[in-house]
Amino acid sequence: MSLSDRVRSRRVEIGLKQYEVAEKLGMGRSNVGHIENGRTVPPADVLDKLADILKTTPDFLLGRTDDPNPKVKENVAFYGGGKDWTPEELEVAEAAIEAYRKMKNRRG
Repeated sequence: MSLSDRVRSRRVEIGLKQYEVAEKLGMGRSNVGHIENGRTVPPADVLDKLADILKTTPDFLLGRTDDPNPKVKENVAFYGGGKDWTPEELEVAEAAIEAYRKMKNRRG
């Protein structure tokens, strides 16, 4: 599946319209259409924002993983790695990541 296919399918999956994604990216709806049709490849900064909007990761959009909703797992980039974390600790870490993403989206 191509980047354009993954962007389109993920957008539809989470129930967003092209114009909603475009507004969040600060661009016109046609720009999102060009990404979804494969006419344009977004630059890294737009890809990062797009992944946040689509509640996934750039790795999923680029086809490096087929998991659109990765969870905090072993060897994550936290002190201690998460290997011996309890389910409750993993839940807190996931909540912290989600809060960070929301804050980042508000900034813009």
